[in-house]
Amino acid sequence: MAKNSSQRTKIYEFYDNQFIYNHTLFLTESYIVLYLGPLRANPLNFLTKPVSEVISHDPNAKCKLVLINRKTHKVSMLDISSMVFLHSVNAFEQNNKIYLDFIEYTDNLEPYKKFYFKNIESNDCRLKTQLTRMVVDIGRNTIEKSIITALNVEFPRINEKYLVKNYRYAYLAKCTAQAEFFNSIIKIDLSNNDMVEYCFGNDFVSEPIFIANPQAQTEDDGLIFVNVIDTDKKLSYIVYLNATDLSLVYKAYLPILIPPALHGVYLK
Repeated sequence: MAKNSSQRTKIYEFYDNQFIYNHTLFLTESYIVLYLGPLRANPLNFLTKPVSEVISHDPNAKCKLVLINRKTHKVSMLDISSMVFLHSVNAFEQNNKIYLDFIEYTDNLEPYKKFYFKNIESNDCRLKTQLTRMVVDIGRNTIEKSIITALNVEFPRINEKYLVKNYRYAYLAKCTAQAEFFNSIIKIDLSNNDMVEYCFGNDFVSEPIFIANPQAQTEDDGLIFVNVIDTDKKLSYIVYLNATDLSLVYKAYLPILIPPALHGVYLK
């Protein structure tokens, strides 16, 4: 869709004999990057069944990475090993390479099924993940993959002013070793893998939302908003953390329990 326009322009389409479930995509200054992975579904089943019963993992799927040039609409497809991820962190271009950061699942290849009541009640809803970086060399058509951290993390957010740019900081929800669910917020410095953390003990956290300081001079100048469930009081409270060091700035209880939403956005 062009700027100041309400008309959509089709730039790419493909056909497959199976419905490929794709939860996210990557965007850079010059490319749209799609991952055609092993999660498959029958779209008609979405009408009558929950997502966890519609989506399945195909161990024999031939996976591909699709690079769509946003300016020329030229399409390149690269073969890639099978992996499962739902959320991207960010993507950017540098020195004729595309950097793709995302949360990869390492144990359960059908993650939605982890949230059946039987798994939650048996404390078997923990998801094993890792923060992964994939580097695509555009000239050589090669892909290299590395692990930034093997901690159990999900729901990544960054300072949105750094989307599609070479960025330094990511904020994520983390599940500590003893926790049943995500109970901690961490900040990762991608330049050196240093981390700071604010742990909420037995309480459960939502996705961290970055709110930039309007007069910010640095990438991490701002606040992190988190909705938290107090598992003892059965109430929710909101928290603002300093985005630089994750120190507590503000905490207030709410008179109700707000279920943790998957995603949120700061408007103004």
